[in-house]
Amino acid sequence: MSARVTEVQIRTLVFTFYEQVREDDLLGPVFASHIDDRWGPHLEKMCDF
Repeated sequence: MSARVTEVQIRTLVFTFYEQVREDDLLGPVFASHIDDRWGPHLEKMCDF
């Protein structure tokens, strides 16, 4: 029996992960310098990936 991962679970994982990254004192500025105000498209791309 194989466990299936749902799209909702993937979205929750991606959005939670990047929320924590953005709040991190070390990682947050690194990501912000490359993504700027385009977080929406980036998060959607990560969910699709």
